[in-house]
Amino acid sequence: NLKGIYNDYKNLYIPLLGKYQVDNAATAVITIEALRIRGLNISKRAILEGLEKVKWEGRLEIIQYDPLLILDGAHNPNGVKKVRQALEEVFSYHRLILVLAIFSDKDYKKMIRIISPIADLIITTKAKNPRATPPQIIAQEAAQYISQDRIIVTENIPQAIKCALSNSHKDDLMCITGSLYTVGEAKRCFKSKEYK
Repeated sequence: NLKGIYNDYKNLYIPLLGKYQVDNAATAVITIEALRIRGLNISKRAILEGLEKVKWEGRLEIIQYDPLLILDGAHNPNGVKKVRQALEEVFSYHRLILVLAIFSDKDYKKMIRIISPIADLIITTKAKNPRATPPQIIAQEAAQYISQDRIIVTENIPQAIKCALSNSHKDDLMCITGSLYTVGEAKRCFKSKEYK
């Protein structure tokens, strides 16, 4: 429920996962209502329909079930915090298998520090991009937060996906994250079945 400037919205529905998406939706509604002052008049019905149909690829995007596999393009510490929060609050799973590929021009050490402790297995890899942090460096950093025997280094995203799938069981959750490039490359792999 949301009390707007002009309307009250009850039982709002948004098809996005994560508590932060509720905050984003509320901000969007209030912004749209505030624009009425400037002469932009969008109906309550249009707002409700827009929220119900919203899609955001690469943000807690479910790619498959059994085992559950999600993609999230978090590429900074704040984004990774939101992914961690969702993994802890929204999803139910036995083990978390994390596939990490992060760019070296990002605060990758802080990102790894935030997300690594909740993982049962971390598979490090790199996107096809010169800014990619070598997977060995990601693994070294992650080893400060989980034991080395729970970290696997792979050379590319198709290998990492294959590794994640072969190490997962029905009740596990696999999360591929670290950059929008990582997510885009993973999506292409799933479409082309390149990881098989």
